[in-house]
Formats: sequence, C-alpha cells, structure tokens
Amino acid sequence: GINAEYGSFHEADIKFPPTYKFDPDTDIYDTSEKNRVPAWCDRVLWRIKAERQEITKALQWGSDDSSMESDLSLSLSDVSDTAEPDGACASVPAKTKKKRLRKKKPKKGGASCDGDEDSEGDRTRLETLRRRTMALMRKTAQYASETGVSFVNKATGLGGQVQIHKADIVDPDRFKSFLSTLEREKVAAVRSKYENSVKCLSYDHRGDFKQSDHKPVLALLEVAVDKSLPAGITFTSDNFLWKKGDSLTTTYNVAKNVEVGAWDWVCLCESDWTDANKHYIVYEYVALGKGKVKFPSMSHPGKAKTLQVVYVSSKMTAPVAVANVTCQI
Repeated sequence: GINAEYGSFHEADIKFPPTYKFDPDTDIYDTSEKNRVPAWCDRVLWRIKAERQEITKALQWGSDDSSMESDLSLSLSDVSDTAEPDGACASVPAKTKKKRLRKKKPKKGGASCDGDEDSEGDRTRLETLRRRTMALMRKTAQYASETGVSFVNKATGLGGQVQIHKADIVDPDRFKSFLSTLEREKVAAVRSKYENSVKCLSYDHRGDFKQSDHKPVLALLEVAVDKSLPAGITFTSDNFLWKKGDSLTTTYNVAKNVEVGAWDWVCLCESDWTDANKHYIVYEYVALGKGKVKFPSMSHPGKAKTLQVVYVSSKMTAPVAVANVTCQI
C-alpha cells in the first residue's frame, strides 16, 4: 500500500544531471575502483502538514468488522455474484477463474486425508478477505461522506453506488489491486486540494561547486498564504512608543492551539530589514506564558526614529508578527 509519510512528500521535476559521485575538485564522475554509478542523491522535498494528516486519515481503514452503517450507500448486497468480472462492477480484469473448494481424495492404503482442514482453512481465509473488503468499503464511504470527496468513481466506473464483484474479494491479487486503486485515488483527491499551495519556481544544482564529491541542489519555492486565517501570534499594538531613558515592553497575544517555543525570540530591526537573523539590532528570548518581552533603556537608539519589533518563531524559523516602534527623545 501507499506509505502516508513518504506519499505526502512533493518534489519538482528533475532537469539537472546526477549530483553524485564526483572526483574531488573536478566535474568528472567517480573514477575510483568502486566506479559508482552517477545518481541523484541530493534532493529538495517538501510536504504540507494538513495534507499529510488528511492522507494519513484517508489510508486508515479500521478493523475487519463487517457490520454496515444504515446511513451509508454500501451494503452486503453491493457484492455481486452475477456482475461480469470485467465490467463496470470490477476493479481490475479477472486473471483466473474462481476455483471450487474440493476435498482431496484419500490416499491408497486408507491413510487419512487433511482435505477437510485445507478446505476449512481456505474458507477462513476467504471470509477474512471478505470482512476486510467490506470494512474497507465502509471506511471509504465514511471518508467520502465526511470530506465530500468522491474518489471511487474511477475505481468502479460508477457515479454513486459502489459495486464490487466477488472475485475482488476472494482473489487475493484482485483484492490487493482494488485496495491499491482506492488508496491511489484517495491520495490523488487529497493532493488536488493542495496542488496550488506550494509552487516550485526553480530547481537546479550548483555545477560550479567542486569542493565535495556532491553537487548541492537549490530550490526556490513559492508558498501560498491564506490571508483569511487569523494570525497565531500578534502584537497588542501596531505602534509602541519608546522614550529615551525608559525600557521598552512589547506585549503580544497567542491564539489557542498555537504553540510558543522555548527558543522563540523578539528583536528590534531597522524599518527596512529583510532578514531578522541578519538585521536585528537587539533581541530577547520570550518567557513562556508571559506574553511580553522587555528591552533595556540602553538599547534605545538615542534619537527619534522608527524601528520595527519582530517576533520570530523557532519552530517555523520565520518571523510571524511585526509592529512599529516609535523612538522618542
């Protein structure tokens, strides 16, 4: 099946040559005794937390309980005895005909035969597959009902009611194929919701880099931001006043379910700053649960000007809140 962790990663199309392994200080691939085959060992992957969570949920089928909910569109009657295996009710073409369960003939000499046990074992196996498939179908319908995403149309060829041939249940290969088909469509449906969330503007290697047996890879990503969402951390004022000789206390609010990191920090920057990590004038780490950061009077610039106070999230490694600071003398 599809791995929810790795299946949620994205990567842009690779259009650069293999980045490993080079002879040091050259552009020549490995000429040592090992003579390694060139490979793309250096990659840039990304994933979206909400997308990964939805994919994980979509691939959780639950137990083998075969009971069906009355308000769902799936029932035991949807498992067809008569529908053509290769028709719209089938997930994949039938590979083999169904085999009847037969008892083995007793061996000559009157030796006992274990045919009954083998047949019972087969029946148990088929019943397990049947229960598993019905549980899969129920969970699939529940997920579609909760999310409003219809992802079974391609798998079944039907618009609403989901039907499946018994061959899909009793044949392990067909069952596995049907399961894989549904999983792929589930993941594709989730991914389509987030396809415009991150765009890769460029993805290339640094061919001029020769200090290593690897070539570094760089990617420029454009991340969409939903401006309708409330900010997780905000300063309590758009503009703080700071008189010379006084300390400056900046206060901020933290929304529910937003985690404040122990290494979050607040800094003062010039108004034309672009990178808080490089352009800060002074910074202080936040005190958990306090909601404020205090800067000493000695940090005042000593003249009238406008600075900006920036809250930097250690978890996101990015600024998440900004406000002005009017310095007075």
